[in-house]
Amino acid sequence: MTSSDFSTLLVACFAIAFGLFVMRRVGSALGSAVAEVPQRESPTPLANRSFYCLEISYDFDGARASTELYVYRSLEFLRQCIAQRILCRRIPDIEHVLCLFSSTYGRGSACVRLFIGGRQAASVPLLEHLRARSSDEVLRLDADRTPGEAEQLAKKVELELDWAAVTSALPALTGDVLQPGEAAELVLPPELRALWPDEDEPAIVQYGFQDLHYPDSPASEPLDDPDPVPGSR
Repeated sequence: MTSSDFSTLLVACFAIAFGLFVMRRVGSALGSAVAEVPQRESPTPLANRSFYCLEISYDFDGARASTELYVYRSLEFLRQCIAQRILCRRIPDIEHVLCLFSSTYGRGSACVRLFIGGRQAASVPLLEHLRARSSDEVLRLDADRTPGEAEQLAKKVELELDWAAVTSALPALTGDVLQPGEAAELVLPPELRALWPDEDEPAIVQYGFQDLHYPDSPASEPLDDPDPVPGSR
């Protein structure tokens, strides 16, 4: 090996060593930066807050249960959730509505609740104001049908909701109103406490959507949040 070749090899080795040194320093700096990014924490639950809540629950003979909550500061936001979650399209794909067609299919319910100061002040079962229409025929939702009959019927009908009757049965929202990004601690009525996963834990709801049984899952149906946290989009 000539002195020229040796010099070239030495320069190459130095360049490689310097490159590895720089990469380690950059990687270490990036790792520190990532570690220092603050994690988003759940909001501290607030007491005595007021809001509207849409509750949708269904239970297939104990095999699988779900309770979805949609918590908002305006009835208009709840109306948009109902339009997307229940009324948006034909219903065979919406299992909790199939429960309404047949008591042997499962048990389903949907209810609009008003909380004032952390306590329930009023509730309106939507089943009383829902209609299933097939052509010009209005069908009962609570009739006793087999699962097969309910599924065939669901393919033919669309749901209608008397929203004016729902809103007229609810008092006005008063007090400290829950806002986007906040959470509230509740005093639950017995029928809602029975749906809570852990009766020994405080009842806490967050603004927007949550599933009580699957808290880490997104909404089971694609939902365009009518009142998102500012800057979240």
